[in-house]
Amino acid sequence: MAKSEKVKILARWTNEFSELLGSARQRRCSASVATDKAADHLYETVQDTEFFVLPDDPSCMPSYRCEATTLPDLQELVSDTITRCDELVLVATDFTWSAVLLNHGAPQLVGRHFQKRRELLPKSPTT
Repeated sequence: MAKSEKVKILARWTNEFSELLGSARQRRCSASVATDKAADHLYETVQDTEFFVLPDDPSCMPSYRCEATTLPDLQELVSDTITRCDELVLVATDFTWSAVLLNHGAPQLVGRHFQKRRELLPKSPTT
């Protein structure tokens, strides 16, 4: 994927997933953002999807547009010392969901965050 396309996608992602961005980068709590094991569960339920994989720029890793029946486990990309990737953004091509994997300094300290777009979340029952 061209750098200009990545920049365009990340600009839209920053706008549409600002709560996810704040939760991941500034460790702010948000009711609409799942973290760690809860994020893992939601990530594992995504099926038949097209998505972008957008590593941070210092990693020098390429960005990709992918298709999969289930999302791959990409935690190793942010947990090893070879890739030097500290942040990996995944976002559906239709922007219905996004995930962020962050390196917190050690392989066992990968922060995982997941969010579905607010208008797509189930409505809470009224009492």
